[in-house]
Amino acid sequence: MEAVGDPTPYTGSDSKVTAVVDSALALVTQRMTQLAPASPGLDSRVWAGLLDGGKRLRAGLLLDCAVAVGGSPRDAAVLDAAAVVELVHLGTLIHDDIMDGSLTRRGAPTVNAVHGNVAAGYAGLLTLSYAVGALEGLPDWAYGVTQETLAEMCEGQFAEAMSLHDPARSVADYLAAVEGKTGSLFGLAAYLGVRLGCGTTALAEDAREAARAVGVAYQIGDDLCDLDAASAARRGKPAGADLRAGVFTLPVLLARERAESVTELLDRIEVDPDVAAEVVTLVTHTHADDEARHMAEETMDAALDQTDVALAGPLRRLAARVRSDLTTFPVAPRGLS
Repeated sequence: MEAVGDPTPYTGSDSKVTAVVDSALALVTQRMTQLAPASPGLDSRVWAGLLDGGKRLRAGLLLDCAVAVGGSPRDAAVLDAAAVVELVHLGTLIHDDIMDGSLTRRGAPTVNAVHGNVAAGYAGLLTLSYAVGALEGLPDWAYGVTQETLAEMCEGQFAEAMSLHDPARSVADYLAAVEGKTGSLFGLAAYLGVRLGCGTTALAEDAREAARAVGVAYQIGDDLCDLDAASAARRGKPAGADLRAGVFTLPVLLARERAESVTELLDRIEVDPDVAAEVVTLVTHTHADDEARHMAEETMDAALDQTDVALAGPLRRLAARVRSDLTTFPVAPRGLS
């Protein structure tokens, strides 16, 4: 693929960098559409909605990191790499919906809702294969770091699956799984952006570690949203899907540490999903939701404090998006109803 234009990278004000990145994100979506055609028999509307939707946080981080080290967000390799991370993310979302039994995402039917779990599983694998195929035009090192990330994501998701409906799941186990399944892909995006933008390997590793931490904070925010009806609706997902599926996330685990009755409810939730509403009430009453937000904020702050000045802008802008979600989607006022 030829480079699409060759603008002079701008590393000045947030608004100008954001404008440059947002302009290039439209090209990422175009590239995803080229790389990932809908398979025959797959509902084209569902597929188009998946490719066109989402916040593109990971692709945006990659492009922003490339700009920060003097690269162009419209460079062919940078655009392909951004498409790779978004296709990987998309493939994992399809599998997440199967595991959670989710029938909607981003306000539209999920692949499993339309085609069933078996077909959706293959659609997720197909999406990941498209991502791997897009690596062909990138440097050899990109394949290795992407494969490493895919393995770590699967390990994190596997660890979560093995802890389903386990009231004894520890906070440390939760954080390790989240760093693998979510943080690692944010880390890959930052690493690819720096390296393909001609930054050093050492700088790319620093960006990778910081972005992983912000990714963990992002997942904590996402898990908080699962416990609130209005927040989940904004994201096109049913409220309490994770909790009812036996995925006990940070706010739930923190509430369990503060109230013994939470453990009793978690023991019952597999046979009586309706007790999820009682769990959410206890999350609020014990202020476990506030503690989870505080942990997310501390995780990001610690990462940003150690970030190289050259990458402070991209990671600070990503963290600002995550902070917005942490404060915009409160659990306390509404719950699952």
